[in-house]
Amino acid sequence: MDIAKDVAEVESLHERSRIKAFEWLETYAPSLAGAALLMCGGRDRAARWMCVKHRMLDGHSAYEALAQGELDQVWDLLIGAGKRT
Repeated sequence: MDIAKDVAEVESLHERSRIKAFEWLETYAPSLAGAALLMCGGRDRAARWMCVKHRMLDGHSAYEALAQGELDQVWDLLIGAGKRT
């Protein structure tokens, strides 16, 4: 059993999933993806931001909020995050 190899495989899958999810966002919500890119300063950071659990979204990620139909809440969070940085 090679735990280090298993962990590396899980991390690789997680990274690929994060990239694929952001590609989906760029296709189906390009204005939101563009705003996230501007706010975060790059694609990898924006993709990670979308996956982070946010208090303003009741502990959900932006992707989870979008899946629940909470587009306005994600925009509010994104705009608010940009003001704080």
